[in-house]
Amino acid sequence: MGLNGTKLAYSATLIKLSPKNKFQTIILELNPSSACDKNYYGKDILGLSSKYHRNKTIKKEIDDIGLNDLTQEVYWSKAYNGNIIGIIKNYFFPKYNYKNYYGYDPIFVSYEEKQRFKKYLNLLHEKDCDSNQVINPIYIKYLKDIKLFCELNNKKLILVTSPILGDLCKKDNQIFTKFVQDTGFQYYDFTDLFSNNKNTIDLWKDTHHLSNKGAELFTKHLKEKVLK
Repeated sequence: MGLNGTKLAYSATLIKLSPKNKFQTIILELNPSSACDKNYYGKDILGLSSKYHRNKTIKKEIDDIGLNDLTQEVYWSKAYNGNIIGIIKNYFFPKYNYKNYYGYDPIFVSYEEKQRFKKYLNLLHEKDCDSNQVINPIYIKYLKDIKLFCELNNKKLILVTSPILGDLCKKDNQIFTKFVQDTGFQYYDFTDLFSNNKNTIDLWKDTHHLSNKGAELFTKHLKEKVLK
């Protein structure tokens, strides 16, 4: 599941860093609307730029996508600009033990937040879908890359799309589903998983983030699919 602000370039690079020739099940969450975003150029991979000179795989991926900073070839420390204070603070005053913390905390929604969200939902309305949507070439490249990597290194790769509340355009879902199925991926689209749930509002923080209740219920459904 993704880190905020990251998409496929970032996630695919991390997958390529996984141990080779070791069996693992990798579940990768992807949003069809992002896959069909014609303006996506992989900028999220720069979240790994601090390791540009410390990891050959990361360096190669950043170079291959054309986002390498030539000045960083000389000024190695440039990638740490704006991060030094945070790094030092986390080193001396860590908020958690990185060895046993996986970064996923349940989201508890207050009564006030729930009421604001209800008002927001009343403002949602249908929108016209772009009839010319296609899969972004960068997504095609990375999906094929990680599929091959997993096949060669004993990995079981599963693609999923998490639930979305009020998905107003299904065209991208259809295009993405056809592509991944034709390419031979195991894929589950959970976009409308909770669309008919009577207690829908209790399952959400906002239209793209589940509350603690929603996350628990989704985890149950995901587990059933993965382990079947």
